[in-house]
Amino acid sequence: MDSLDGGGPTSARALDPGVRSGGWFPSARSWLALGAPIELLSPLAVLRVLFGAGVVGFALVGRVGSTGDGPAVAASAIGFTTFVVWIVLLVKRTIAPNACRLLSVYWTAAVATLIVVDRSGQSSVILGFLLVPSTVFVSLFFRLRVVLYQLTVAFLALWAAFATGNGATTGLVMAALAVGAMATAPFTVLLGARASRHSGLVDPETGLRNALGLAEQLGPTVEADTCVAVVALSGVGECREALGYTAGAELLRRAIEDLGRALPTGARIGRVEGDELVVIAAPSPGAGSPGASAEDLALRLGDAVSHRRYLIGDIELSLRPHIGVSLAPEGGGRLPDLLRRSAHAARRATSLGIPWSTWSGERDAMTAEDLALLADLRRALRQGGLRLAYQPQFPPGTRTPTSVEALLRWDRSGFGPVPPDRFIGLAERTGLMSEITRWVLDEALDAQARWRAVGVDLPVSINVSGKDLADPALTRRVLDALADRALPTSCLTVEITESAVTDADQAIAVLGPLRARGVHVSIDDFGTGFTSLSALPALPLDELKIDQKFVRSCIASPADDAIVATVCDLAHRLGLIVVAEGVADAQIAERMAAHGIDLLQGFELARPMDEACLVELVTPRPSTRP
Repeated sequence: MDSLDGGGPTSARALDPGVRSGGWFPSARSWLALGAPIELLSPLAVLRVLFGAGVVGFALVGRVGSTGDGPAVAASAIGFTTFVVWIVLLVKRTIAPNACRLLSVYWTAAVATLIVVDRSGQSSVILGFLLVPSTVFVSLFFRLRVVLYQLTVAFLALWAAFATGNGATTGLVMAALAVGAMATAPFTVLLGARASRHSGLVDPETGLRNALGLAEQLGPTVEADTCVAVVALSGVGECREALGYTAGAELLRRAIEDLGRALPTGARIGRVEGDELVVIAAPSPGAGSPGASAEDLALRLGDAVSHRRYLIGDIELSLRPHIGVSLAPEGGGRLPDLLRRSAHAARRATSLGIPWSTWSGERDAMTAEDLALLADLRRALRQGGLRLAYQPQFPPGTRTPTSVEALLRWDRSGFGPVPPDRFIGLAERTGLMSEITRWVLDEALDAQARWRAVGVDLPVSINVSGKDLADPALTRRVLDALADRALPTSCLTVEITESAVTDADQAIAVLGPLRARGVHVSIDDFGTGFTSLSALPALPLDELKIDQKFVRSCIASPADDAIVATVCDLAHRLGLIVVAEGVADAQIAERMAAHGIDLLQGFELARPMDEACLVELVTPRPSTRP
């Protein structure tokens, strides 16, 4: 597998704060049908929905009052004004809190004025109840005194309307009953929103605060030397899978009890997600260095759980805690940053099988720059922004290629070339690699069909990631792509890196049928992974590519030269073709030929090139001799 030399800057552009969800009409389904808590919505989102309902309500009021000119004109005036305001909000897509308050005041004053002018009991009540959407909105996002102001204005307006023809006392009673009915809506919504908000801050299974709850309790920033530890409990998932969710929850709660007894004074514990708990410990006045405090906290938390035995039913279980620790300000003074980095350190401890790990400034698992890069990569994949370059492979001593490797390239708009190592790793971690592999397969085979149409017969190799090997549909996808273009299976080689072969049985199940149908299979970057020699003969292979690290250093390093010779001899004994990649100069090419390497690939022979240059390279030129 080749890499792109150099590469342009990859710093992410600032995410556009003006990216907005479309739609000219309010979409209540996106948050109501999915059960999203109403307090998580922006004021503008709720305002759009209420105004949309208000337009319909005003139209209905206009129909109700169509028998009299006054109510009809009043309803039409409010409906038209509201519609105009709603359109302005949709176009602007932004609104300041002060503007919201002024709009609610306008709404209340306009409806109250129309009630007084109308002086009709039935229409006045209907118009008065049109204050409810505005009052609900204000009760959610503004202070209670603004709600009381709106209800007071509504009461005075209704009293003035009811008093005409009914008397002051009767009008007072009727206005009080109407405003009392109106008040139930906003206060019911307000109480429900606050209850929903509380439930959204607490983990229902354990009763602990979740990440949002801890952030609200502690604030977005924490003081210096605060230690944040994420405890990943290995063993809870196995219990949940074998004994059920109830047993898993019971095991998790018992572990939390043990952790609680080991917490320093004033420390808080919460649940981040899944089987990950978080402990936040503020610095104590008499503590030593922050690093020692972090280590002490990790050891205390680990000892509290790892040495315990938990009896679930009649089965004795144990837990294996893996703890990630970060400190403020080294890990970031903001709580979300500390949580993210501690979780990253915990995953590192889990993958390495060690009890605990401290975040020490290593690159985060996912950054804002990564998200921007990933968004541009998805856009490039769908809009034709990716391309393939082809690097020829030559038998030793010749300048006539017999095969090529397809290499993925991306020229990011506004940034220039992005090294494959930079974006392919992101694609593998985010599930985009499968889609990219399909694109590479189709593009390489389309090129293969074009070459054959002009008399060029060059088998092409494509790289397949470890994620693709876990997809049982890969075999059928490759064979169908070849059949759709009427191409022989021998024109394609599927390359897998040695490090991708984590499950030999799965690799055999996916690659075996391909090789049986004539597709060649190659193992790439051999020598950098941990493939067992006993598993090598069982893999369905035709070709072995020695990693360029050993090839490039074979002249300077006798050890690397011996590795190349040994691997070449082993591969030939297994009946495999051997390819040396990374041939950088003529001296290395001669050494590879002396070892009996079958094919050479590298900058000394040919750099990666586009399709037109490749066809020109291999197309015989007409003789100029008479």
